[in-house]
Amino acid sequence: MPVDEFKIRTRGTKGTSAIPIGSESAGACVVGPGQDVMIVTRKGMVLRLSSEEVTVVSRSARGSRLIRLGEDDEVIQVVPV
Repeated sequence: MPVDEFKIRTRGTKGTSAIPIGSESAGACVVGPGQDVMIVTRKGMVLRLSSEEVTVVSRSARGSRLIRLGEDDEVIQVVPV
């Protein structure tokens, strides 16, 4: 989601929600145009993709699946490259 969808908050506000309660998120990172993202799993799978390949969604959306995990595997790191 574009960073500018988050309003600047001051002290005393209740914050900003981006992911609905009860949803799972493996990770997040801020990337710009032309940057890549690497996703690393516990079982050693590594996926590198361009930021242009990731669908931009609104703050209220549920997100996009970027990697399909095998049995008993989990994402351990999401890193901009």
